[in-house]
Amino acid sequence: MPATEVAPKALSIRVLGPVELLTDGRLIQLNSQERGVLATLAAQSGRLIAADGLIDALWTQSPPKSVRNRIHALISTLRRHMGAYAIASRSGGYLLRLNEGDHLDAIAFERLVADARNHLAAADNTAAVGLYRHALDLWRGKAYGDVALSHLVPEATRLDELHRNARAEYFDARLRLGAHAEVIGELTALVAQEPLEEQLRGQLMLALYRCGRQVEALQIFESGARVLAEELGLDPCQRLRTLRHAILCEDPSLAAPRQRAVTGRVPKQLPAGIADFVGRAQELTAIRTRLGQADSAHAASIVSIVGMPGVGKTAIAIRAAHEAQASYPDGSLFVRLRDRGPLDALGQFLRALGQDPARLPIDLDERAAMFRSMLCHRRVLIVLDDVLSEHQVRPLLPSAGSAVIITSRNELAGLESARPVRVPPMSLLDSMTMLSQLTGGERVAACPDAAARVAELCGRLPLALRAVGARLARRPELAMSTVAGQLAPEHDRLDLLTAGDLDVRSTMWSCLDGLDPDLAHLLRELADHHTIVASSCRRAQLERLAAAGLVDTADGKVYRAHVLIRLAARERLPTEEQRFRRIFKDVGGTLWQRA
Repeated sequence: MPATEVAPKALSIRVLGPVELLTDGRLIQLNSQERGVLATLAAQSGRLIAADGLIDALWTQSPPKSVRNRIHALISTLRRHMGAYAIASRSGGYLLRLNEGDHLDAIAFERLVADARNHLAAADNTAAVGLYRHALDLWRGKAYGDVALSHLVPEATRLDELHRNARAEYFDARLRLGAHAEVIGELTALVAQEPLEEQLRGQLMLALYRCGRQVEALQIFESGARVLAEELGLDPCQRLRTLRHAILCEDPSLAAPRQRAVTGRVPKQLPAGIADFVGRAQELTAIRTRLGQADSAHAASIVSIVGMPGVGKTAIAIRAAHEAQASYPDGSLFVRLRDRGPLDALGQFLRALGQDPARLPIDLDERAAMFRSMLCHRRVLIVLDDVLSEHQVRPLLPSAGSAVIITSRNELAGLESARPVRVPPMSLLDSMTMLSQLTGGERVAACPDAAARVAELCGRLPLALRAVGARLARRPELAMSTVAGQLAPEHDRLDLLTAGDLDVRSTMWSCLDGLDPDLAHLLRELADHHTIVASSCRRAQLERLAAAGLVDTADGKVYRAHVLIRLAARERLPTEEQRFRRIFKDVGGTLWQRA
């Protein structure tokens, strides 16, 4: 890879529906020919495709004279988006290469289905249901749905058939678990969409019958028979006719299977989501993508949400967890780790999973091993909030099949397999939307310029916006322009950014108090000068501040801190003069004592 190229942090290719390319969670706009090349490479991932094969695939009739230049241009465009490593040139052809952190939804789907079938063979229907659900969630329509190339038809047909079979196996597994009442809604919608799918119709008939709705089950059969006769001139299949007869006879074999006793509990520990949650579509998409990228047969999915204090990491994590928890039927666990060690957190998790508190090991490694054993063959979603360091997390990582969402102000670069999602301050539009929801839309609409000014003075930070919004909601007579004027002076702005337990100052101070003295001195200097240009002797320290979420840089040269971090640093961190006075005072006291 050329030294000047910056490879995307995460590459995701979607073919189970319209063909899409995402880099680091961001959707790349491709034209039809670019999608055609990407789809062709994806269908043969890891295998060489001759340039002539690409030409024949994209131009079924006479190709233009400059067709090879056109192919080269299409490949170059894709490489610019994906990174040069992703598409290799060999022996007059091309092949798609995926890194460990990259994702092709068709491959992930087949792996998940294979894992689910292994669990079905072991009579572990609960784990199978979770894996099938995860696999089916990857589908967004017909495979290769918006790429009309004839050579892709066999592969698209194969994937669509695998999808139909996996969907049927998923509902069979749920019916074996006694979830007949829960599947009726899903099956009713699917039968309406695909009236000729007799297997779905039979599953709906069985679910209705087990819920005591015998007449409706028979009506589903009759309506299907009419559709088949009108559309195809056929009668229902023998399996469907046999099921109808068994329902008429109330055959005991149709009764729901008796379930074995469930070992352990199914915890539901996720905190309530925020009703007025705003924006963050890009971050939520990236989290969903990363949760689906792990090889579930060997490793858990781990996503770390990283950003400065007050940026809304916890709110995003909880929203993402609520969206994903349907794929983790064995429960959800949540712990805030800032002031807790992994031994304590493991104790909480094990008790929630049904372990006798009197039998908890006191050794960290033994407790972690017990935790992994209890999660073996289960799909659990774990949220680890406000993490300080990697050592807090490693003992809490589950076995394959489960997922972990981490929030941290630090990068946690040493955490293996974690895929980071960086959270910046909100956009101005989302900031104003949040103010509208918190204060009433008419106040923002009446004075949009003042509302925009308030949002900027809050640094577009959700914590600060909520504090101001709470104050405005409490005092309806307070004009938006008045608040903007009150926030404008920097020396007392933090005094106004508080409401109940929402306190921007204390949140920022908590990050500053534990800083190494040299880093604290550098951050204080940056607070006074707004920006610092990285020199060779300071670059490492600036990178440490960036890893801690306290500064950022767009080009790796000029570093700056968020406005509210600068204000907090001026209050909390000593100036260079105060620092030297303190040093001389300490040295003088030591010399006096020795004398």
